[in-house]
Amino acid sequence: MELLAAVRRDQRHVLPDAHRGPDGHARRIYTYDAATGWGVYNLISTIGVVGFIVPGIAVFIWNVVRTLRRGERAGPNPWGADTLEWGVPSPPAQHGWSVLPIVRSRHPLWDQDDLHSGDSQLVRFVHAIGDWPLRWRAGLTVGTADGHPQEVFGVAGPSIWPLITAGGVLIVFAAELFKLRWAILVGVLVCIVGVVAWNWPHPPAMTRDEEAAFERRHGVPVNAGGSVVIARWATAIGMLFVGIAFGTLILSYFYLRLENPQWPPAGVGEHTLAIPAVAASAIVAAGLSMRWGLGRLAAERRKRFIGSLAATIVLAVAGMAAQIAALAGTDFGWTDHSYGSIFYTLSGFVLAVIGGLVIATSMVLYWTVRGLYSSRRHATVANAVRFWTAGVFIWLLGFATVYLGPLLT
Repeated sequence: MELLAAVRRDQRHVLPDAHRGPDGHARRIYTYDAATGWGVYNLISTIGVVGFIVPGIAVFIWNVVRTLRRGERAGPNPWGADTLEWGVPSPPAQHGWSVLPIVRSRHPLWDQDDLHSGDSQLVRFVHAIGDWPLRWRAGLTVGTADGHPQEVFGVAGPSIWPLITAGGVLIVFAAELFKLRWAILVGVLVCIVGVVAWNWPHPPAMTRDEEAAFERRHGVPVNAGGSVVIARWATAIGMLFVGIAFGTLILSYFYLRLENPQWPPAGVGEHTLAIPAVAASAIVAAGLSMRWGLGRLAAERRKRFIGSLAATIVLAVAGMAAQIAALAGTDFGWTDHSYGSIFYTLSGFVLAVIGGLVIATSMVLYWTVRGLYSSRRHATVANAVRFWTAGVFIWLLGFATVYLGPLLT
């Protein structure tokens, strides 16, 4: 034992920095040399564990065992809480509510005597949604201010793809943990395949006539292909994230612009604006073509809509190609100086945004040819148009910054 203690004492003096905490404090060591001055603090922490944490855990375990053996059976709402999760029987059914509650307050169990009374049309609706649909899983979106139903939408069914996607994330973290850099690419590919398959469109389980009949009867829109409201908000959040990243790059450009007395640095020639102007015109035309196509789809002019999608892709690819050609003609690189770094970073970000929109538009074109979208079911197309509007704005502001920024005095 004395030999083992001596070995441990010797090891404490040769621990690498990775195994030391703040101020050289050795980790995973149960005791310390007197010269370090840490012995008293180690003793205090040990007393705290034995004297407080262990008894606290013991009290908790004793309380659980005693409650299971002698405790009174609790009712559905033993705390007198105010929210809906305490309004179901105990134990609750797997499906929660057989008939959806009618909520008229932020504290329904306190402010309402009954959760199933209200406007006669609303009562008919909640009872109807309790018996329908039977062939697909449905969800309900309501207004945040009044709780009034906004739409009935189709919810995705059971799928193995979320588990596969989670496995891809696990591979990425495990690869980083074990320094297997090549495995990160494997994990990313698994995630991409999983997400694409997870969100792959499927034909709705009901006809458009059935949707329209329920809407006429109860005055609530039905979207069996997925929620229009949630998709709109998800698109807005996605645009917000892209906008934040883009705004950060714009601020970075002007920070560098203001901090450098000569911008661009010596040796950088003047930019030719002709090709970037042509590229910007093509991108603007692509955005307009996409918006024009949405109107054609709403009017059930499917062939013209397909033509507008194809034109959008061609114009966008042409604009990107022209801009890449303009970037290839510059006389500096992204590693030469801070100007080159922000110039190419901002340009690459803008090109990546439009490239993503080209991929999304191609998928819309594919599913349009397959007959997925119509004047009634086109939430995905409307969201793509919104993102195209943001993409055109990002392109114009981004390249106006990199090409006209040096001209500011």
